[in-house]
Order: sequence, then C-alpha cells, then structure tokens
Amino acid sequence: MDRTLLPILMALLSVSCAKRELAPIETELGTIYVAEEGGAYPVLVDTEGAWYAVSESSWIDVDESLHRGRTTFVLNCRNNLSYQGCCRLCREGRVKVLTCDGATEAVLTIRQKGRSPSFDFPESVVLSPEGGECRIACATDLPDEGRAGLSFSSDASWLKAFRWGDDGRSLVFDAEAGSGRNAIISLIHTDVWGRTTSASVKVTQ
Repeated sequence: MDRTLLPILMALLSVSCAKRELAPIETELGTIYVAEEGGAYPVLVDTEGAWYAVSESSWIDVDESLHRGRTTFVLNCRNNLSYQGCCRLCREGRVKVLTCDGATEAVLTIRQKGRSPSFDFPESVVLSPEGGECRIACATDLPDEGRAGLSFSSDASWLKAFRWGDDGRSLVFDAEAGSGRNAIISLIHTDVWGRTTSASVKVTQ
C-alpha cells in the first residue's frame, strides 16, 4: 500500500466509526423565536453520541458537519424581507438534529417575526343605486402568500359575497339595488401566528 494514503484512510475510518456510535438526543429542542432582521442563534444539543443538524428551510443555514456529545451549533437566519421586497409576514421553519444513521432525531421549530401588511382604503365610497358588483381600490403591501389570511364582514345585509380581487389591490363585493343608506365594510388579515390587522371603509348608496 502506498504509505502516503495511510493518513487519509485512517481519517475516513475514524469518521465511519464515529457515525456508528449512536445515542438518543435527550433534550427536546422545542421552538425559538427569531427577529425579522435574522442573525446567528446558538442551539444546545444534549447527547452522548455523534450527531449533525440539517435545515429544512431555505432561509435557515446550519453547519451540517459531525458533532459529538453536549455541543452547541449555530443556525443563521436570513432577514424576513423576502415578500415583494417590502411586506414581511411571519414565517416558520424547521431544523432537524439527527444521530448519524438518522435513527433518532429531534426537531427545532424556528418562528421568525415580521411586519403585518398595511391596508389603505378611501375614506368613503359612493355606490350606484342599481347595485351589482362593486370594487374598491386598496393600497396594500399584502403579498400573494398572505391572501389566505383575509376575511371580510359588514354591518349591512344588502352587501354580500366579499372577496379579494385578482389584481391583489382591491376589495370586490355584491350590493343589492337601493339608496339612502350607509354601511361599514371591515377587512381583517390574520397571519399564521394568529396576529390580526384590520381596516374598514364606509360605503354610501
């Protein structure tokens, strides 16, 4: 055997042996909360064996090299500015910590904060007495990903079938024919953590 290869083979053997020394991860990793600016966050793993961490989210980077025993690894989170460059909704990611054969694992959930979207309606809108489909423009930075969190309500039964316009910048609804009446339409956005943002507009027919 070429003796120049011996140190390399010994190093490979050492890594292979390390990967066979397994021990369950003893600590539940749980959930951590990350600021919208991102940054580096240390995570302590408590185990007697060899293990490594793997990110399941594109905005979270981890060192996937082999670790051993009670050791801290660092996860690096990118800033939460990805939606249209301005609207920042909260998001959730995961990192798995596994023993070397993948037989035992623990999951770390990372929740990153973000700014709720804004909605800017006109102060008031006049509707046609003939009724029919109505559309009210709304200046908003709500991304497409956030539309699922929208809900609508009104204090008037003659307004119905509320929906968000396909243009992503308008409120669409149906109005019955009539005149001499007012109503308030309310919009509520609920993000994935249950935080709400509301806006309203007055309509006159």
